[in-house]
Amino acid sequence: NAILSIWKRNFFLIGQRTDIDLDYYIDFNKNWENSLKKYAENNGRLLSPTGMDYFVFKKGLFKQDLPPFLIGRTLWDPYLVYYAKEKGCELIDITHDAPVYHPRHDYSHANQTKEELLNSKEAEINRKLCGGKIANITNCRYKLVKGKLIPFFTKYSTRN
Repeated sequence: NAILSIWKRNFFLIGQRTDIDLDYYIDFNKNWENSLKKYAENNGRLLSPTGMDYFVFKKGLFKQDLPPFLIGRTLWDPYLVYYAKEKGCELIDITHDAPVYHPRHDYSHANQTKEELLNSKEAEINRKLCGGKIANITNCRYKLVKGKLIPFFTKYSTRN
C-alpha cells in the first residue's frame, strides 16, 4: 500500500549507502544476499546524510535543462535533490527498506586522493554550477520503514 501511495504522488526517493570493508569474494551461487546483509549490519557504516547513493523518480522530472554537471563528482547529487524539492516532489528516504552496500575503496582509479578530488578543478566547476542550491536526505518529510510511510524527523531535519 505504501508503494502505491508513493506512486500516486510527485515523488523523489532517496537512499543512503552503507560502506563495508569487503575483503572476500562473494559467491553469487549461494545464499549471498542474506550473508551480505548480515555482514553489512555487523560491520558496515551508514554514511552521513550527504551520503546519498541512489534515487528513484518518475520519468520526465528532469526534462528541464540541468546544469552541465560532471556526474559522479562533488555536489551534482545534492543539486538533484534540491531540484526535485523545488519542483514540488515529496522527498522520501527509503534507506531502511532498500539498503545498498558499497565496498570502501581508495581513489587510485582517479589518480588522486579523496581530498584532492574534493578540491579539484572538476569539483570547483560543480560548485559554481550548483550555486549553493543543495539538499540532502535530511530534507525528506517521510521515511519508508517496513513498507509503511512514516513522518521523518531527525535532529538534522531541515524540512522547509
